Amino acid sequence: MADRGGRSDGNGSLGGNQRMMLVAAVVAAVLFLAVFGWAFLNNPLGRAPGGAGGADTGDLTTLPSKQAQRSGESVVGKNDPGGQPGLAGERQRAIKDSAQPLSLSDEQRRAVSTTISNSSDVARTDEARFELMIGALVPEQIGLSDLPAEITQIMNGYWGAQCLVVANRLVIVDRPTRRIVALVPLAT
Repeated sequence: MADRGGRSDGNGSLGGNQRMMLVAAVVAAVLFLAVFGWAFLNNPLGRAPGGAGGADTGDLTTLPSKQAQRSGESVVGKNDPGGQPGLAGERQRAIKDSAQPLSLSDEQRRAVSTTISNSSDVARTDEARFELMIGALVPEQIGLSDLPAEITQIMNGYWGAQCLVVANRLVIVDRPTRRIVALVPLAT
């Protein structure tokens, strides 16, 4: 028989407190193993690569651990180039929320490509070390150039913006927030 301290009476049975402690230790061990195992799973929620909901659209490609859009533009970034960052990231959200497919004709796209290929002072890199999505932040360490005036005329917007060519894509960046406002594939 067990006394009030939860000690066994010598017949091998555990007292209430000892039994509760043993159950708590087992539950804690199981939870620890579950959390530890979850951290090492590559895809714990079973989502398809390339999207939060598993949808694979034609406008997305997957870079090493980063997503990228092939093309797109922000209405806010195009039509309100002098906008200020605002409180609590209002402009950043507005840029991202106003993303839409790029609306350039083939002729305009060729004109943009020709202008960029003839502009030797535009910053260029072969690989982005940041996300190529409308609304994504371009880190301060990445050098940007002023967007050529010819491009603002061809695209009818983005006055005062900056840019960078990443591989075969023109990345137009909002000057006040350093957020991507347009991605334009260049003719190769």
